Amino acid sequence: MLDHFATEFTTRYIDTADAEGQPLERLERLAMLVATDERPDAERAVRAWATQSTEVHEVQAQIDRTRIEYLRGLCQQLAATPEDSSQMARLLHLVLIGVQHSNPPVTGEELRVLYAFILRKVLGDDQTLDEERR
Repeated sequence: MLDHFATEFTTRYIDTADAEGQPLERLERLAMLVATDERPDAERAVRAWATQSTEVHEVQAQIDRTRIEYLRGLCQQLAATPEDSSQMARLLHLVLIGVQHSNPPVTGEELRVLYAFILRKVLGDDQTLDEERR
């Protein structure tokens, strides 16, 4: 079950995001994939399970490291400094975790808009893709 979760909610996202494009396009594609996934309960359930099981906690920690490293790799090509890329990667990852615990729930469209806002503010309006260029 944990292997399926890691594959479905991390590896598949990364492989799809990496299919083509520049770092910003891949980052925006990843944000769209995450925002449009209609299974947010799976992430919440595994995180809750990780509080009860050392084995699950270790797997979840590895999944988080994989996600943050992938984001950091993309952000390194966009951010001004290595520290900025690390912080940007952590911010994007923590937003995902936070919205999954929000009540009322954050919709996929709200998450997409939030990620677009973060990218605009962190990278500057001139670096992010606008709707006409997609």
